[in-house]
Amino acid sequence: MLDGESIPVYSAEGKRVRGMEMMMLMTSSAISPDFSAKDMNGKTYSLSSLKGKVVVINFWFVECKPCVIEMPELNEIVEKYKSEEVVFLAFALNEQPKIESFLKKHTFDYTILPDSGAVIGDYKIKSYPAHIILDQNSKIAFSIRGLSNSTASEIDEAIEGLIEK
Repeated sequence: MLDGESIPVYSAEGKRVRGMEMMMLMTSSAISPDFSAKDMNGKTYSLSSLKGKVVVINFWFVECKPCVIEMPELNEIVEKYKSEEVVFLAFALNEQPKIESFLKKHTFDYTILPDSGAVIGDYKIKSYPAHIILDQNSKIAFSIRGLSNSTASEIDEAIEGLIEK
């Protein structure tokens, strides 16, 4: 719910996701699936290269309205933690040209990794937006799917808890 208005969650196939499927969370403390993906500038990111850092992962695609709605709040979180050992990655279903066109109209401050369907599949993401936060040992510390007016604050609290350790 955002400003008193319920915002539906849709799968990549365009089907509305409801109930338990939407609420299903990945088990905390599980080791994150390994990944290797390139960002929009060709830089490669892998799980092993990020060990020792808090990693905030967003799963999204251009046509996902809730994904776009939450971007300004996510950008504020990036700004808040820019001097910390926190990495913000956004795995996108879309290919780079479509994302480049999207970014002409929208600002998204995460490091975007285009055409990441395989990585998204490894994380078993079936609804969007989705967020996973990894601790400094690459364990899943937090997971949330869908959009609500508490999504950004929950992400912020999870990051805060991890960097205070």
